[in-house]
Amino acid sequence: MIAPSSAAEIAKACSVLEREFGAKWLARKAKVQTRHRVPSWWNSLVDLKDNHQGEDEIPVTSADMADALEMSNVIDVASSIKGYEEAIAPRLKGAGFSKALYEMQIAKFGVQADAQVQFVVPAPNAPVRNPDLSFTFGEYRYWVECKKKDAYIDSKTEDTLWQRLEAAIEKTLDITTDSYGVVVIVYDKLNEAAIPSVADALRSAIEKRYLGELTHPTLNISLWLEQIPIPDPSQERQTLAVPTHLKCATAWMDVDRDADGVFHVRKARRIGLYTVDSHRLSAVIQSFDRARKQLPKDSKGVIYIDLDLSSILPQDVGRYLNAAGRAIAGLFRPSHNMRVVAVVLTSSVMMSASESESPMPGMLRSLCRNPYCNGTLDWVVPVGDFSSTAYRNEDAGAA
Repeated sequence: MIAPSSAAEIAKACSVLEREFGAKWLARKAKVQTRHRVPSWWNSLVDLKDNHQGEDEIPVTSADMADALEMSNVIDVASSIKGYEEAIAPRLKGAGFSKALYEMQIAKFGVQADAQVQFVVPAPNAPVRNPDLSFTFGEYRYWVECKKKDAYIDSKTEDTLWQRLEAAIEKTLDITTDSYGVVVIVYDKLNEAAIPSVADALRSAIEKRYLGELTHPTLNISLWLEQIPIPDPSQERQTLAVPTHLKCATAWMDVDRDADGVFHVRKARRIGLYTVDSHRLSAVIQSFDRARKQLPKDSKGVIYIDLDLSSILPQDVGRYLNAAGRAIAGLFRPSHNMRVVAVVLTSSVMMSASESESPMPGMLRSLCRNPYCNGTLDWVVPVGDFSSTAYRNEDAGAA
């Protein structure tokens, strides 16, 4: 069981969906295959209610049911917000529902933060699209634009490209006498044209004696550089440990033999290549660029970008959000993008408030604030909101 729910909550959720979508439309769509999620949600709730008649507490046993309860609450809150009938209601039953639902989720954040929230009604024949929402706190008004990326489609990198990248890195490491370990993290798929640029970025980092992680959004990669210890010559067998999770991994040593016949390691090198199945960093930047143009000039705004992280391994989620945050942070300058107070990267997941509790629908949020733009941001990631786990890229934003 994911969590118990009261019979009244189940009944209200059904009522909300029937009110906004129509019972006849839901019943008809629930009988056929459709990409629209609401008929399935409604059908699950109706079955749940019918199977537990007379019970005060009803067990919610699937993620789909938990989603249905959470999203019906989002829709209920949004339906009372000014502008809903013009900006959201016409999109409920069509292909634009997923985007509309995301806007409603963000609108609910504003309500939770005690903002005066309004859906911005699209202006007919306007040369530039409006932002989606406005949040007003007293005399301060923030425009909010929401971008929802399409579902991520996995794409594999051919082994021959990995081999070419590995050869380019090996050649680049020959310029130094130091012992280096290099991990190249590719977001989505390695681009053949990027291989020379990756080698150039590595050469520049070595010349500057940089250690740590470097993110190159246009190449859709991160480079991790570390100096590795030379194996102890006193050991009978000289080895270099290679992490097992890497896509490709190579380690080797240059060994000299002295006059007494004793072998000494002169230099050690290790190369690892790793893929994160995710939206490309350049695609995240493109979403940012489109969104910022929808914020009125001489105003303050926040951009929310929703990403599909379902293909990413749990241990890579934080790494990816931080890399995407650094990519966004690199766009902030004292004289550029000043209308953007912050960017929030989000992703819907099942999450728990603690290890002992069952998972519930929630949202990861990674905050990247613009260090050159003033604005109060406590409302962006509400404090104490169970449904939110925040990766705050404060240091990235200041870079």
